[in-house]
Amino acid sequence: MEKYKILFAHNSLPEYRVGWFHKLSRYADCRFLITNPQIAGKIYGHTGEKNGLNCIELRKGFGGYIDLVACIKENKDVNFIELPPIDSLNEYMKSLVILYFANKWKIKTGYFWEKWDAPKKLQPISRRVKNKILSITANSLYRQCDVIFAVGEKSKDYFKSNGVPDEKIHIIPDSTYLPKCKYESIRKNLDIPESNILLLYFGRIIKQKGLDVLIRAISKLELEQKNRVSLVVAGDGPFKNACVELAETLSLKNVCFTGAVDPKIRRNYFEQCDIFIHPGTFYKGRTDVWGLTLNEAVDCGKIIIATEAVGSAYELVRRENGIIVEAGNTIELTKAIHDVIVNFENMKRTAMKKDIELSTKYSTDNMAKEYINVLDLIFG
Repeated sequence: MEKYKILFAHNSLPEYRVGWFHKLSRYADCRFLITNPQIAGKIYGHTGEKNGLNCIELRKGFGGYIDLVACIKENKDVNFIELPPIDSLNEYMKSLVILYFANKWKIKTGYFWEKWDAPKKLQPISRRVKNKILSITANSLYRQCDVIFAVGEKSKDYFKSNGVPDEKIHIIPDSTYLPKCKYESIRKNLDIPESNILLLYFGRIIKQKGLDVLIRAISKLELEQKNRVSLVVAGDGPFKNACVELAETLSLKNVCFTGAVDPKIRRNYFEQCDIFIHPGTFYKGRTDVWGLTLNEAVDCGKIIIATEAVGSAYELVRRENGIIVEAGNTIELTKAIHDVIVNFENMKRTAMKKDIELSTKYSTDNMAKEYINVLDLIFG
C-alpha cells in the first residue's frame, strides 16, 4: 500500500508534539487539523508555530465549524482520520462532525488519548460527576472508532473500563522531542557549587504538580544531605509565590527559582541536573495523565523520582533508574531523595544504562512507527 493519507485532528500544536508529528509525516501523508489553536499560548505559553508542518487551523466559535466541514470535504481523499482529544464540549461536537463524514465516506478513524482517572476515593464529588459525564458522552465516540491508541496500561485500563474491547486498544509509546540548544551553565548562572547534587523540578507551577510537597521533603533531609543538594525550580505559574514563601519560611537557601524557561533551551536543564523529580499529586482528583518531562529526563540519562499520580512513571521508572512514591507523601519523598543520595554513584551508572534502553523505545521515531504499524493491522 502507498503511504497512508492521514487527517490528524488535534486541539493544539504544542511544542512537545512537533517532533512526533514530523516523524509521522515521514511515514505518511499527514495533514494536521488544529481545532483550538489558541490553547498553545493559553496553556503552554507559546504561540504554537506550524514548524513546517502541513497544518489547517480552525477559527473560534461557529466559524470553526464552517472551517471544519470545509476541511473535511477538501480532504476526503484521506483513508484515516484521527479525532481530537475530547477535553471539552467543543471538541466533542467537532468529533461528532468528523465521525459523521468519516462514516459517510467509509474513512477509518482513530482516537489517541493519555486519559486515566485518579482513584475514586481521591476524587471530590464534582470531579466524579465530570468524569461520569465525560464517560457517558465519549463512549459512543470510542465505540465508533476503528482503533484506540493508548500510551500505557493506565490509559488502556481507562478505555477498557469505558467498554472499549481489548482488541481495539493498541498501546504506542508516548514521547516528546528534546531539541539541541546552545550550552549555558546552569550551575554558573545560579551560583550552584559543582560539588552539590542538582535536583530539578521543571514545569508549570500549579498546586496539582506538588512542588510544595517537594520543598517540604527537602527541608526534612538530614542536615548533611540538605547541604549536599540544590533544587532548581524551572517554571512559572499561579502557585509559584506560595512555593517561594514556603521555601523562605523553611529557611531553605538551596532552592533556586528561575521563572519561565524558553522550551527551546530546556535541554540545558535536563542535561545538567543529576536527579529529576516530578512530585505530582491527585489534587482535586486529577492526574498528570502522562508527564513528558520524565521522557526528557530519561532522554538525558538521569535518575528520576516521580509519584503514582504521574502516568509516565508506570512506564519509565524502573528500579535501575528511579523510584515511585505515594502522591502527596512528604515522608516517602524525603526517603526517596535520601536513598538516591546515599547510592548516588551506583544509581547514576545504572540509570544511564536503563535510560538508553527506555529512550530508544520511547522516541518520537518509534512512536511514529508504532502508530503506522497499528494502521497496517487495521487496514489488513
